[in-house]
Amino acid sequence: MRHEGRTQNQHRVTQPLLSALCVLGIAALFIILNGGISVGSSNQVGLLPVVRRFLDPGYLPGDFGISLRFYHHRTFVYLLGALSAMVGEDNALIALSLAGNLSLSAALFYLCRVLRISLPGFLAAGCLLATGAMWTGRSLEANTFIGEPEIMPTIFSHSLVLLGTATLVQGRYRVTAFLSGLAFLFHLQIGLIFALLLVPFYLMRAVKCGLKELLQPAFLFLAAASIALWHFYRMMQHGLNNSSFSLSYIDFRQPHHFELLSARMAVGVTLHLILLAVVYWCLRRTRRPDESRPLGVLLLMNIMLDGAVGGTFPGLLPSA
Repeated sequence: MRHEGRTQNQHRVTQPLLSALCVLGIAALFIILNGGISVGSSNQVGLLPVVRRFLDPGYLPGDFGISLRFYHHRTFVYLLGALSAMVGEDNALIALSLAGNLSLSAALFYLCRVLRISLPGFLAAGCLLATGAMWTGRSLEANTFIGEPEIMPTIFSHSLVLLGTATLVQGRYRVTAFLSGLAFLFHLQIGLIFALLLVPFYLMRAVKCGLKELLQPAFLFLAAASIALWHFYRMMQHGLNNSSFSLSYIDFRQPHHFELLSARMAVGVTLHLILLAVVYWCLRRTRRPDESRPLGVLLLMNIMLDGAVGGTFPGLLPSA
């Protein structure tokens, strides 16, 4: 009995430690296999002049690039600016890159745990994501799920989407709403897409439990997203005809988040959807509701997401 108790205690200590090491290892793979960490000024780190203006109002007055990006990922600018003020610009970029990749790895681990996927399964999923294999790369949009060597706010939103999906599977609707608001806070388009995917689940809950069940989740979402909503309102006050926010600029931005790159890229997404449907059908046939329900949530979200993205790909639908 004493030996069994010692073995159980060792297992309680070693299992969390092993899991933590695996999360760190996958985060390291995310960085190593996706170009490392860059402190340059390309892509989203093109916001650095905006950060410098944030720290010094006299920095490059009247600069067109700063005017163009003044409200672009404003929350990320504040976060980067605060860190830059404390540890310096380069160190802030490195710290955010490490935090972003670690948060994505941890969120993936938590989702796998909720779905009852074993630790080897998490490692396999992490390796697929790190290498961008099959549908885990650029199948849905121009931006990758992990991002570029330059830190991007998308990686934080993607982490929150994975966490929100996990809590949705658990039926923790209030936490899901709050995480959805945080995803919106970091990235408007990703947060909006995730919120739209959640609408059917909350409507079903309202039908089952009453409209009062929507009040607290709605409040939590708005509380988390309020700063981003305010920034969006201020941006819209400039008007879409302003040179900074022209219709052509907005039209240029949409393919990054709402269009498939090609019909060939749609094959991977379609195969993934078919695989989910087949596994869900098999679990339903064997009457295993505890395992089929989480997969049903993922299947419904994938159907909505793939349908919406596919509907915006010009090659998949005839033009009006």
